[in-house]
Amino acid sequence: MAAKADYLEGIFVFTCSSPKRAYVGKSKGVGVAKRVTKCKLKRGNFHNQEMQKDFNENPDNFDLVGKMYFLKNNEYGCNTLAELADEVRMDYIDENYLLWNDIQVVEGKEKEVDKFGLDDLKNSERSVVENIIHHIKSGKIKAQNLSDLLESWGL
Repeated sequence: MAAKADYLEGIFVFTCSSPKRAYVGKSKGVGVAKRVTKCKLKRGNFHNQEMQKDFNENPDNFDLVGKMYFLKNNEYGCNTLAELADEVRMDYIDENYLLWNDIQVVEGKEKEVDKFGLDDLKNSERSVVENIIHHIKSGKIKAQNLSDLLESWGL
């Protein structure tokens, strides 16, 4: 049986204690997106190069359990994922976290990127996430088998 979070709209946050940084992701299937992000970090192919570098250097400083905030009945009273993501981002900034989402180093140059990372998924990656959500809802994939399935797909 799929975890409820796998097909709920929401925000997930991964943090690092040193350096004190946070990554705020958003998705219409937040549970799946969170697991895909975690798998990509562990395999060394996450799209945010700066976050990947920090993870490679100090994986023990990362909280990959993370936190999730669901759009439905959220504590902020937000009506859209964008609003909720902004509120969550501001909370982490208020707690003196730097966000990996804001700046990314590409070929030695800083470049401002979409503040929510998951919107930057390539079409093929977005398709994988959407298909996973569809198959979890239909019962073809069980949430507890998802990590093995992602690994078999090379994700």
